[in-house]
Amino acid sequence: MLRTLFKREIREVYKRKKFVWLIVGIIVGSLIPFYSTSKSLYFQFLPEFYNVIYLFILYTVNFIFISLPYLVEHFYRDRIRGNIEVLLCLSFSPLKIWLIKLLTVFLMNYPLYVFGGLISLTINFFLKTLSISKIQIIIFLFISPIFAFSILGLNAFLHFFFQDIRLLNLFFILPFVIFIVIFNYSTKFLVIFNLNIYIFSISMILISFLIIFSILLLFKILSKENFINKSS
Repeated sequence: MLRTLFKREIREVYKRKKFVWLIVGIIVGSLIPFYSTSKSLYFQFLPEFYNVIYLFILYTVNFIFISLPYLVEHFYRDRIRGNIEVLLCLSFSPLKIWLIKLLTVFLMNYPLYVFGGLISLTINFFLKTLSISKIQIIIFLFISPIFAFSILGLNAFLHFFFQDIRLLNLFFILPFVIFIVIFNYSTKFLVIFNLNIYIFSISMILISFLIIFSILLLFKILSKENFINKSS
C-alpha cells in the first residue's frame, strides 16, 4: 500500500510539469552553489566558522526554495481537491500520508539540488574562480538537506493540518533571507569567536531530528478525525 501511494505521488505531480520544474530547479539550484563556490564569497577576515554558518544558510534556503512548489502541489492542492480526505478515509493514517508525501518531495528535489551544485562547480572551475573545502561539501550534500527536510516537514504538517497556509510559506524562507542580508552588511561588526565547526554541524543535525520527532509526536497525539474534520 505504501509503495502504491509513493508511486501515485510521483505520477500525479511529476508527470504533468516535469520539464518546467526540471528547468526551473536546475536554474534556481545552480545560482547559490555558483556563488558559494566562488572565491569572491569568503570573508577572509572572519574565522572559518562564520563562513560555515553562511554556507549552511545559503544551501538550506536553496533546497527549501527548490522544494516549495512541489510541497504545495502535494499538500495544498491535494487538500483543495479532496484527495487527502479520500486517502484518510481509506487505510492510510495521517502519519503515513505525511511521510510518503514529504519523502516524495525530498527525493524528487535532492537530485536537482545536487545537479545544480555540479553545474556550479563546473562553471567556476572553467572560470578559475573555484574555491571549495571538505566541510563545504559535507554541508551541501548532507547537513543542509537534512535541516531543510525538517523545515519542509514542519511546513508540510501545517499544510496537512490546516486548510490554507500559503501565505505562511514566506515565513519559511524569510528568516534565512534576512540572516543573509544582515550577515553581508554587518560582518565587520561581528564578535570574533573561533567556535567548533563540527559541534555546529552536529547541533544542526540534532535540531533537525528534534523537529521531526516533535512532528511525529503530534501525529501520535492527534487523532485521524482531526485531519478529516479539517479537510471537510
